[in-house]
Amino acid sequence: MKVILSGYGKMGHMVERILQEKGHTCIASNDIRTLDTTLDPDTVCIDFSTPDAFRKNYPFLARHFKTVVVGTTGWNDLQADVEATFRAAGTTLIHASNFSVGANLLFQSLTDLGQRIKSVDTPFQAHLTETHHTQKLDAPSGTAKKMAHLFTEASGLPVTLQSERIGDVTGIHQLTLTGPADRLTLEHEAFSREGFARGAVLAAEIALRLTQQGQPQVYEFCELLQTEAQNQERTGHKTQTWSGCGTALVTPFLQGAIDEEALRQHVLRQVAGGIDFLVPLGTTAETPCLETDEKLRILEIVRNAAPLTPLLVGAGSNSTHATCQNLQRLNHLPIQGYLLVTPYYNKPTQAGLYEHFRAAAANTDKDIILYNVPGRTGANLLPETVLRLSEIPNIVGIKEASGNYAQICEIIRQTPANFAVLSGNDDETLSLMCSGAQGVISVASNLLPQAMTRLCRMVRLGQLADAQALHLRLLPFFKACFVESNPIPIKATLTRLERMRDEVRLPLTPAQPSTYALLQTTLASLQDLL
Repeated sequence: MKVILSGYGKMGHMVERILQEKGHTCIASNDIRTLDTTLDPDTVCIDFSTPDAFRKNYPFLARHFKTVVVGTTGWNDLQADVEATFRAAGTTLIHASNFSVGANLLFQSLTDLGQRIKSVDTPFQAHLTETHHTQKLDAPSGTAKKMAHLFTEASGLPVTLQSERIGDVTGIHQLTLTGPADRLTLEHEAFSREGFARGAVLAAEIALRLTQQGQPQVYEFCELLQTEAQNQERTGHKTQTWSGCGTALVTPFLQGAIDEEALRQHVLRQVAGGIDFLVPLGTTAETPCLETDEKLRILEIVRNAAPLTPLLVGAGSNSTHATCQNLQRLNHLPIQGYLLVTPYYNKPTQAGLYEHFRAAAANTDKDIILYNVPGRTGANLLPETVLRLSEIPNIVGIKEASGNYAQICEIIRQTPANFAVLSGNDDETLSLMCSGAQGVISVASNLLPQAMTRLCRMVRLGQLADAQALHLRLLPFFKACFVESNPIPIKATLTRLERMRDEVRLPLTPAQPSTYALLQTTLASLQDLL
């Protein structure tokens, strides 16, 4: 993710540090109008300027950015005009009286408490005290106003409000309910402004995803968090659709062991490149040569480095029993879905394939994406079998790497509209998406996450001439990635850029000199995309 930071005071410095810590690119400015406004659509603006500056700048932000997060407060009297401006521009806007996740959880608690108090026949008086540092410009603060409004709206009770400004207190908000026989207090205390800054960065990550998914709207942060939580509760953490570009992650090795730091840095580059989802433990990860404890460690590293990115985890095998055991072992982890390959070597019938995947689906409530790659498995999952499997609720898509265009189009034609068909080959991404596929699980995006996600978005937005030009430019690299068995060439490419060692596990061997020469030639014209 690339962030333009408008306003570079104490909060701006803190936001910049957190962005860098999470692997995002940050450009800071105290005068947003002096920056080049020819911006990549993946750029987010986080505004931490002053209320006066935001009042002047918000029409500019709406015109020149696709995604904006406003951390500045003190402009609520203009809220209706600001929201209307961003809606008219088709720009995603997230704003908040307080971006601290803790404060927003308190907001939700106030609504719940107010609704419960309204339903009981006990009189309470509500008093809110808010304490801030002496440099706080607005009194009462936006957070205090929000708390009072939420509680009154839910309970019907008026709230008396007292504001105090003392020393360098970061922020304390305390709602006290006094009844005839008892007292109830809800309190939020900010120890530092870091919670506010981290919440704003989280908002930017969510906002960019909403923009990329074609949902440019105006959101208030606390309502957005509540909606996300409700979606997770309703759908079993299925807040993401499997569309766009997902990277089939390589596994870096160092002297035979997993190179944990190289893997972490690799994932951070994927997140910074705006990748839509990540696919650890697939073919590209050399999964057949990984031990169980190594697989679990890889998932831990990937999840920690990309806490908000959906994970589609390879968990298939050629044994139905072993596949079900894999799912049971992984179900408790914070992952969103599984990529299950057709059983290899056994050469099952279509009936056997159906029963295999049906049994797997019964062992998890997470999403399952089927994986058809007959060139590796010796079994081809036919459209009629895919159609039957699509009727199982948590089988939600297929990664198709058969190379059979007519067969894949038949799957697209017959399966429900919400069944995700993903290209399993980079060089077929454009043609299949133009035919109705939702995206690609990519090898090339290990090196070029931003270019591959851009290719997918161009197709989704109908920018077909631009998508065709980018596809043709990338095509030689797509081909070079498979001049030897995957992941040999892509690892050689990443080695050339000193991102990891050129180390694979037997029976794979490092790239031949001819492969290195081809990759060097191929990448010469892609330097601006690296």
